[in-house]
Amino acid sequence: MLFKRHTGFASLALILVLKFSQALYSAKDYAVSPDLLPGLSSVQDQGLIPEMFAGHIPLDSNDDLDTKNYFFWKFHDMSGRTSDSAKNTLIFWLNGGPGCSSMDGALMESGALRIDSSGKAYLNEGSWHTRGDIVFVDQPAGTGFSTVGSDKGYDTDLEVVSQHFLAFLKNYFEIFPEDLNKKVLLAGESYAGQYIPFFAQAILDENAGKEVQEQIKLNALLIGNGWIDANQQSLSYIPFALEKGLIKKGDPKLTELLKKQESCQNRLNSASNEQFSFPECEDILSVLLDITRVTHDPEGNKVNANQQCINMYDLRLKDSYPSCGMNWPDDLPNVSKFFGTPGVMEALHLDSERVPSWHECDDKVSGHLTNPKSKPSVHLLPKILESGLDIILFNGDQDIICNNMGVESLISGLSWGGEKGFTENTQYYDWVYKSGEEDEVIPAGYVKYDRNLTFISVYNASHMVPFDNGLISRGIMDIYLNDVELVEDESGDTLVSENLSEVNTDSGLDCEGKDKDSDECKALKASQGEDEDEDEDEDEDEDEDEDEDEDEDEDEDEDEDEDEDEDEDEDDDEDEDDNGIEIEHSDDSHKFKVTVASTLISVVIIVGLYFTFREHFRPKLRAILVDPNSRPEQGKKTVSWASDLEQDAPNLGEAPMGSKHKNGYSQVPTQDSRGSFELDDL
Repeated sequence: MLFKRHTGFASLALILVLKFSQALYSAKDYAVSPDLLPGLSSVQDQGLIPEMFAGHIPLDSNDDLDTKNYFFWKFHDMSGRTSDSAKNTLIFWLNGGPGCSSMDGALMESGALRIDSSGKAYLNEGSWHTRGDIVFVDQPAGTGFSTVGSDKGYDTDLEVVSQHFLAFLKNYFEIFPEDLNKKVLLAGESYAGQYIPFFAQAILDENAGKEVQEQIKLNALLIGNGWIDANQQSLSYIPFALEKGLIKKGDPKLTELLKKQESCQNRLNSASNEQFSFPECEDILSVLLDITRVTHDPEGNKVNANQQCINMYDLRLKDSYPSCGMNWPDDLPNVSKFFGTPGVMEALHLDSERVPSWHECDDKVSGHLTNPKSKPSVHLLPKILESGLDIILFNGDQDIICNNMGVESLISGLSWGGEKGFTENTQYYDWVYKSGEEDEVIPAGYVKYDRNLTFISVYNASHMVPFDNGLISRGIMDIYLNDVELVEDESGDTLVSENLSEVNTDSGLDCEGKDKDSDECKALKASQGEDEDEDEDEDEDEDEDEDEDEDEDEDEDEDEDEDEDEDEDEDDDEDEDDNGIEIEHSDDSHKFKVTVASTLISVVIIVGLYFTFREHFRPKLRAILVDPNSRPEQGKKTVSWASDLEQDAPNLGEAPMGSKHKNGYSQVPTQDSRGSFELDDL
């Protein structure tokens, strides 16, 4: 009996090993055919469609081994639009929730595709996949198309979620080993402000025990409108709403809101801060949305049905109460229709009979993830910054739930590198986007940088920055890759990003530039009768190259016999310039052309050395774009919203907030303003 039991265990272990080993397919097994996705066959230039991979990657864990899988969808640029720095970049994108699918990002934000009202896909002009390979991951288990198996499989703490994501990464790199040498970026938004720092710390800990060639090359964290410090960010709602005019200082409804603020502040003052978040603080937003909803029409008649409230994700919009943004964005039904189209799930290597139909967010995931052990990710940021990783926090300025004021306040409370918050050495830039078609310059936001932490405020953008304007949002990646122009003048420093997506529209390949040595371009040139061994440093057209070669031949053969000179002259006489005019040769013209050719060669060499030098040292430029000591001092302005409010609400104490004011656009808390949202004398 004992023998049989051992035999049974051995058989079970063997089955599990075989099952898992078979589950890790090769990359080609995950390849997605564009022809199987509705809409892509209608794309006029098929060369712009990215290479795609998708499917389930199982997690190497002891629980629910055969059912716990993460779904991913990867996009790789094939059009030649990717810069040299971007070719070595790998982005993992995570949406928040918790429990909201990253297909939001893939099909409504930074991904290569968007979906129209008929459920058909079309190309997203502002996709981030031209700035690096981008992989969208549904996680934790139970989110989107990722499977969990049973209620016991849901994760309850961010520490566990981190280990599962690490397991996913290990198996991902088994399938795509060439990606292990790329610079890895963790990007996402909202509750990804919790995921990303936890995942980064898990990767750093994992790398500590490995050889360099085996380590995950994590380089940066990009967090959009991140939910990073729930309690501190909740204290920003009243001042932000006042600044944006959502509530008025004399509004009688303000009293109820201030009571909630007081309850939150008292809880923070008395608590040990071990708890992940406090309901007293989270209630502030609920009350704000309630007291600002539309209860009467313009004529003063009471509204009973479908009352409108402010969209918590975009203050410019309204939604039905009590959803207040949960029905947003408008493209959401399109995505559901796309995944409901017969054949789409199979094209993505999903079994439609086993995997449930797609829905954006899963309540069970958020219900289980209560984080009884973990502290908010804000506590991880100082150590991550001191490890040398770049952290970029980018924020749409029209978001309420994770607004600019709250994010900048939590920055002001961080201590890293021996200093606190943004210091006097902070580099400040205006940021503009230049349209490639008409060279129209559009104000995009502003950028602050200090000690490898960057804050980017994106103008006229919501909680989902890439949804509002993909081209401008992609400039965030350009800022990280340093593919931006720096303009310095007396009024300040400006970063200029533009649409760097010029392509050969006939083939989808840049066969005159970056892709000239690729197999595809060589085959194309061969079919056109062109020389495959064309010098990679050629910058002149064919006629100019022929003239230079002949000039060099003439110089070398000056001492040849007379017959050879005559032959040379005959050859030269046959040459014509670009306008069809015969070129007359003389001793002076020979010398002149030799001089010109030498000069051109020197220029090509110098330019080549310049770009080589710039590309080699490019990563270092971000921190030294401008000497902080040479930057003109920025004006300061005091924001006294609390003091002004005290005149209308006598119980409200002063809470002065220092700030920097740039072009009258936005107020930014200084490093001393942590706690400036506290209303101590309420």
